[in-house]
Amino acid sequence: EPVFASASASILREGGALWVASPDDDALVEIDAASLAERGRVELEGAPVQLAAVGEAKVVGLARAAAFAWIEGGRATRHDAPCGGTGAVAALPDGSGLVACPNDDRLLRVGPEGVRQVLALPGRPSALAVSGEDVIVASSRGGLVHVLAVEDVLAAPAGLPPRSVPM
Repeated sequence: EPVFASASASILREGGALWVASPDDDALVEIDAASLAERGRVELEGAPVQLAAVGEAKVVGLARAAAFAWIEGGRATRHDAPCGGTGAVAALPDGSGLVACPNDDRLLRVGPEGVRQVLALPGRPSALAVSGEDVIVASSRGGLVHVLAVEDVLAAPAGLPPRSVPM
């Protein structure tokens, strides 16, 4: 049986396309995987650094903006984030996304309408992955990896207490 998995990346392959986060150009660039020719681009001011597929949509972290982007049907919507910059992103199995706020010790659960939930997570969350029933968060301060149950993330009020292990 397939296991749900998602991880933050600077490059995402979807069928015959590669989507590349290009922070220096403030763009998300679509490239033909076979010819490597540029097919198109989505302008995203704020230095897009990481992206993840969330169903048919994409969620994008913006390193130089207190915002994230949700791209669906070829249309990008920029949403304000209650933090000083976003980075790593991942998809959750319910069709929502996770966005890390490394400067503010927070994770955001997001959707096409914007921020759904703010979760406290100490240690500068800097990398995200979802594997099966676990959300795995690497923190760049304190050398911790937080392992959270997906069901706890989906049901949690603000201030989710993580289970952490040293790196």
